[in-house]
Amino acid sequence: MKSLAFFFAICVLGLGCQSSEPGTPITDCTGVGCDLKPAPSCYYPTWGPSGDQVLYVHVPILGSHWDEASGRCVFDLDQDHEGTWIARTDGSEALFAVSQELLFADWHSNGWVVFQDFPQGISRVYVSDYGVELDSLEHVVAFGYRPRWSPDGAMIAFDIPTAGTYLVEASGGSPRLIATCVSPDWSPSGDLLVCSFQGQLVIVDTTGAIHDQTGVPGHYPRWSPGGTSIAYLHTESGENRPRIWLYDLEDRSTRQLSGEPVYSSGFYDWDPSGSRIVFIRYEGDTLDPVDGTLWTIEVSSGTAKPLTSEPCLAGSP
Repeated sequence: MKSLAFFFAICVLGLGCQSSEPGTPITDCTGVGCDLKPAPSCYYPTWGPSGDQVLYVHVPILGSHWDEASGRCVFDLDQDHEGTWIARTDGSEALFAVSQELLFADWHSNGWVVFQDFPQGISRVYVSDYGVELDSLEHVVAFGYRPRWSPDGAMIAFDIPTAGTYLVEASGGSPRLIATCVSPDWSPSGDLLVCSFQGQLVIVDTTGAIHDQTGVPGHYPRWSPGGTSIAYLHTESGENRPRIWLYDLEDRSTRQLSGEPVYSSGFYDWDPSGSRIVFIRYEGDTLDPVDGTLWTIEVSSGTAKPLTSEPCLAGSP
């Protein structure tokens, strides 16, 4: 099922929006009650095990128009190129991989990608040099969100927002609830997980026992490959979008890494070396449909640059 629900914004005729021809930007609607915000055109980046590829979901937004039949403002999507893409991290190319959207994907070093397979729950599929091999597709559990591989590839952690964090064997089976926190990610050693509980980072072991209540406010944590720090999203007072922050596990200090705003649903990932992070840069406060492209940031310097060029459309990274 295509994730079109992400890309519609409702605007009621009675609010005073002016009709326009299909395909024309709905700038007439701004300031008069029609609050159409652009959705990102890229989602769910995950770094490949070789370090030179990023897999992501891409939904090309071509424009927007007022739809008389439905009475709402809608985006025009390039559905022929909607799906999962793989970009070279040197910026040389971005290739269409498969029309299926691998949501919240996590790419393991063994080549398998685990992902949220709406509406089928959590699945895994093998990605080779030739692309996504759909013949290898296997369903793991019937319901769940934000899956993450254990370092050895034997287990998958995932969450259900109303319940908490679960563990399940990679081959499937009965999931085991271990904690009431959400958005889990594994430590490189595989004996601990970091997650978010009531807006703060918490570290638990695989039984769910608390290892460290960090007191750090944040969401969507990602453990660094070297194990010395944890990246997370945090929105400072007065800001309307989160930035990427780092929590140092040795001296327990925090620092803001990215000056660029990040899409708020945790769409970022470490590269295998731990030197860079790929993320979705997202302002979200204009009608510009090219907002929401892939960027990378150097962890040591905080220098960020685009990986996919605006407007992040088919064939031109």
